[in-house]
Amino acid sequence: ILTVTQFWFPDKAAGVIEIARALDGLPEKIRKRLRYTVLGAGPYLEEVRQKTGSVTFRTELAGLQDPRPYLAEADLFAYHSTFDNMPTSVLEAMASGLPVVTNGVGAISEMITDGKDGFIRNDTASYTATLAFLISDIDRRRAIGNAARRTVDERFSWEKVILDYVRLYRSLL
Repeated sequence: ILTVTQFWFPDKAAGVIEIARALDGLPEKIRKRLRYTVLGAGPYLEEVRQKTGSVTFRTELAGLQDPRPYLAEADLFAYHSTFDNMPTSVLEAMASGLPVVTNGVGAISEMITDGKDGFIRNDTASYTATLAFLISDIDRRRAIGNAARRTVDERFSWEKVILDYVRLYRSLL
């Protein structure tokens, strides 16, 4: 499981702590196999390190790294923040074909159709249950990841976004 975020804001730190809480709620047999990697740097990283130090699964706070090899290796992407607009890391994970589990912060509901190309969960219990479901069902992970990739291609590719901007600008002239 991978999270890519920045620790320049307390909202992002709180989100990673919430993900760790959800992961710690998974059954022991899942936690034993679990590896959670967090990429990102900033002044709140140390707080995250302290507050996640007692988790019962393997975790790595890898700092600021190129996310591409981590995205290629991950089975799923977890995101959570108490404040955000349109997290680019979620789109990058979707573009990489990863299923995403996130809370409904900012424009997430415009990016993800819940249950189709990702999952939006706003409480710890349902977040944990969704993670457990995806961890145990590789076929569902692949299907959601493939749908996520298609969503990015169809709605968020540069080609699509540029055409949308051109239409918007023309409508304003």
